[in-house]
This record gives sequence, C-alpha cells and structure tokens, in this order.
Amino acid sequence: MDDSKLTVRESSRIIKEKSLDYVPDPRGLGYEFYQAMFLNQNAVAQIDAESGCADSYGNLLERCIRTAIRLLVAGITKRDIICHCSSNHINSCVPIICAFFLGVPVAPVDPTLSYDEAFEILAQIRPRVIFVTPDVVDTIEMALGEINIECEIVLFGSSPDFVEFDSFLEPDEEESHFQPLEISDIRETAVIAFTKGQKDDYKGVCLSHYAIMMQCLNTISCCNFGNTFCLSNREPDKNVNGFETALSFNTFARIAEIELLCCCTFTGITKIINQKFDPTFAWRTIDKHEVSFMTCTSFQAIQLYKIGKPEGVVGTTLKMLLTQGTSLSKASLYELRKLLPYCFITNCYGLTETTGRVTMFAFTKPGDIRDQYENPTSCGKLVSGMTCKIVDPITEKILGPNQAGELRFKSDLMMNGYLKQDHSDLFDKDGWVKTGDVALYDDKHRFFVLNRLKDVFKCYSWHIAPVIIENVIKEHPAVKDAVVIGIFEDIKAWNQIPMAVVTLNRGMRNRVTGKDIQMWANSKLSKKQQLKAGVKIVKQIPITIAGEPKRQQVKDMVLCENL
Repeated sequence: MDDSKLTVRESSRIIKEKSLDYVPDPRGLGYEFYQAMFLNQNAVAQIDAESGCADSYGNLLERCIRTAIRLLVAGITKRDIICHCSSNHINSCVPIICAFFLGVPVAPVDPTLSYDEAFEILAQIRPRVIFVTPDVVDTIEMALGEINIECEIVLFGSSPDFVEFDSFLEPDEEESHFQPLEISDIRETAVIAFTKGQKDDYKGVCLSHYAIMMQCLNTISCCNFGNTFCLSNREPDKNVNGFETALSFNTFARIAEIELLCCCTFTGITKIINQKFDPTFAWRTIDKHEVSFMTCTSFQAIQLYKIGKPEGVVGTTLKMLLTQGTSLSKASLYELRKLLPYCFITNCYGLTETTGRVTMFAFTKPGDIRDQYENPTSCGKLVSGMTCKIVDPITEKILGPNQAGELRFKSDLMMNGYLKQDHSDLFDKDGWVKTGDVALYDDKHRFFVLNRLKDVFKCYSWHIAPVIIENVIKEHPAVKDAVVIGIFEDIKAWNQIPMAVVTLNRGMRNRVTGKDIQMWANSKLSKKQQLKAGVKIVKQIPITIAGEPKRQQVKDMVLCENL
C-alpha cells in the first residue's frame, strides 16, 4: 500500500527515529581520518593484545601516508578498487585508511574463505591491488590467476615472490606535504562489504562515505566513546567521561569492524588488536589493557560465561558489552551479569545493507538501560535515521505491537546498491527494504528479532523459530554451540520436525550423548518445540563471517549422512 494512503491506525504502527542533527564533511572519510589522527597523534591508537606492542596515532598516520603515496605512484585511481584479505595485526588497518585518503573504494575480504568463495568474490571486485597475509596468499594467487586480471599482491610478511608491505613504508620526501584527496560526492562508495544473499551467493554491498560517518556518530553517541569528538562540523566535547579502550574479535571483512575503527579514530581511543577469539585470553585481555568497551558475537559471549573468569581476573573496567547476531537467552545474559555486575550487557541488530546498526540500546540514556534490564532479550530501539514497520509477509498488512512479522525499513543510511548486481528485489512495491527477518516490537518500541524468515519451518501446523530452541540448548553445560534445523518427517504433508546439531565443550565428548541432550532440552521446551528428530553431535558447525550458522550447509551435511 502507498504510504500516503495509510490510515491513521496504520501510520501509528510505523516507528520512526529522526536523523542526528549533523552534516558530514563533504570531503569524506579520508579527510575526517586525517584530521582525527593528526589531532590525536600522541595518543595510543592500537595495542597488539598478544605482544603488548603499542602504536600511536602519529606513527599509524605516517604509515598510512607512505602507503597512500606508494599507491599513487603505482597509478591507482578512483576507478580502481583496493582489496584487503587479512587477519588482525598492527598494520591490517593501514590499507583501509589509505583507501579513504585516496577516495578509492576498499573491499575487505574474509581471510577464512575457501578457494571457491574467494574466486566468486574476487571475480566481482577485479581489484587493482590486494593486501594479504601469508596464510591466504596461495589461495588469493590461484583465484586471481583463474580470473586472469592484473592485480598486485602486497604481502604482510616476507617473501621473494611478492611485494612486501614493509617496502611501502620507506620515507618519501612528499609525505610532509600529503593531503587526503577530496571526493566529489559524499554519497560515493567508500567500502564494499560482502555478504551472503538469499540464494547463497555473495553480494558486494556498496556503502557510502555519508552512511558510514552517520552510523559511526550513532554508535559514538549511544556507546559513550572517547573523551572528545574529532569530527569536523562538530564542536569538541571536552568534558565527556567516555570509554577509552575498545576490544573486538572481527576482521575488517565485517562492516562492524570498520565502523569500530572509525569510532576509535574519531574519538581518539585505543583499539585492542586480536588475531582470534579465545575466551580465556579475552578475559585476561580485559584486565591487562583495562578494556572499557567490548563487542563480540552472541556465541563468543556464551563462551565467556561458560569458561568463567580465570583466577585473578576482575573485569571491573568493562562498562559495556555489545553482542551481535542472535540475541542471548535470558539465562545466558543473567550468567554474564553475575560475572560482570558493573557492565551494561546488551544485544544489537544490524544489516550490512544499512551500513551497520538498525537497533540498539544507548548506554548514554538511563531510560534505555532500564528498558534493557526490564526485557533483556530485546535488541534495542531504532537508531537515528531509521524508519521501520512489521508486516505480515502474506497479506502485507502492517502489524501492531507484540505481533510478529517481517521487519521492513526505510533509511537514508541505506547502501548505494550491490556491486554489479541488481537489488530491486530487495524492496517491496512501496520502496521498503525487506529484511527477511521475523521480528516484533513492544509498547515501548523495543525490538525483538526472532529468526530469519527462511529459517522458520512448519511442524504440525506450528511455525518453529529455530533460534528460540537453540537458546535453550546452549544452556546445557556440555554444549558449546547449537543449530536447529527442520527434517522432513512426511514430505507429502510438507511437515518438518526439529533436529538439533551441536558441538560440545572440551572433555565432554565421552561424558554426554545426543540422547542425553535431547531429553534435557525437551524437559524445558514446549510440546510443539520438542526435538523429535533428535540431537546430532558434530565436531564443528560451519558459520558465516557474522558468527551465524550456515543452516543449509548443516542440513546438507545431515541429509547426506542419512542417505
């Protein structure tokens, strides 16, 4: 239905949060980064969690400038794309920042991708230069050779066969005169982030300078980042007692990590660099580096409470823990609160297509903190610049509070489009983005994302949302992770019954069986949610870059084994 023809009642069911009163600098992200790094040059930009090596904003700025000059000399232009496929280390952010300096789109790629996935993505990007770590260089070289394009491989490490990144850091007489290149339009694409589409193909989501800066300001405002804002067109706020150290475990292949890099740089706070997630090491890192803000997936958060705080760890510096992905169950959240009684623990919801957050609670608003404690499974309220509604996907009727349907939204923070692909099927006939997520909101406009629409299945006329069952199973002390799928009991009746596929914590494999977990879970689940197809124990559950299970791949594994 055309929005202009909505009734008063229908209009009241559309939730809107006005945009922040801020106009980003038209010169773009490169200018903002340069200014912030120059102003904070004596502050610590990042610390390697394992080695303890610290890096100032001044030193980081110097390396970014030298890399940018080297790329300009090599002939890089705004028509090219800079690619990045690296794990986390002190220099992994340099290609991202220097791409902003040059006004050239940067496309970070997940370093854990298979050859086929890397080939699919690189064939779309067709990059001019790619920065890689030694563990993925062979895969990248093979994929580029198959695509048959001229692309310079720059290696973070030593090798006689590739250009070494360290060679980019030689002093240059032009560096003292360097200035970021201005962009012609604030809506130009700055980042191309890859995500899995509905048909299990990879899509390059093109995100603008404008949207990234506005979403960063949303996060800075909600999460109490830093002691000053170093964004132009904004008065510095010298008296804010904000977070000073941030920790995450994502690579730059996730837009959330690029956003965190922006937030830390614009506010001059320290970012802790981690190679990979290890719960015991994460606990010790919080204490060692006095981490005040941390973001992780829901799966990682569960591992933190299951392993518990190591002896000697206090964790009192941590003031906010922001989880992403599926919401934590109440039981998991309460266990985390016991370990971190002075920390605000909350979940958020976002999409790559929206340049990050759609909903989150604000640490800076006492009302939001109260609302989160009242209903901890909520993923928050709309961030600034978002307009949402819940729709019955069959009738297209706009639903009211506490009615579950598909979440749809409109926003000026929307992506520019998919790289070299049509995105018209992403919208309904009235121009609303179809998220494919089942959600609802309550009377206080707190949102709850229940499941992916395509993951919900029918069991004896009941619609089953897998994530609700998964949250129960994950409470079992032996279970490390769980994914619930529907298995056809009678394909003629199109009826599926729930099955759980789980991984176990270390040392539990010979102490618990699938039957034990099934009986335990069924005692806590409603009759319609019972695991009638049983529980299967596996060594590993395949997950996406966002830390979510690859359900179709799990289902294929189970079906192939049953054949």
